[in-house]
Amino acid sequence: LKCKAEYLRRVQLGYQRMRNQPVMIAGLCRDVAATLKPTVASVEALGDCFAEYRVFVYENDSQDVTRLALEGWAHRNACVRVFGEDCSDPRNQSIRCLHRIERMAKYHNALRRICVAWRDN
Repeated sequence: LKCKAEYLRRVQLGYQRMRNQPVMIAGLCRDVAATLKPTVASVEALGDCFAEYRVFVYENDSQDVTRLALEGWAHRNACVRVFGEDCSDPRNQSIRCLHRIERMAKYHNALRRICVAWRDN
């Protein structure tokens, strides 16, 4: 009981600190239209816990309506920035391979540059 009370106290302290801090939420996506609605709700709920938030999403090569849905989200929420790119990269298989790792690093680095540029302005 004592450990649980201490845990809950620390959680509340964390929430108090969050309310006074800005946060940057960033993610990579492709062909996620089917799961986007609950993800948007979760991201916005998380962002609302902070004093200020920005969301940066890098989307590439989606074959569904992911990019359109993300652009709609950005239109409805000024905190959201979407960066779409047509790389003509093949869809990754579910197995691990060096080509997948290289492509994911490329996407991650592109998003990182975008986030750093925003932070520095």
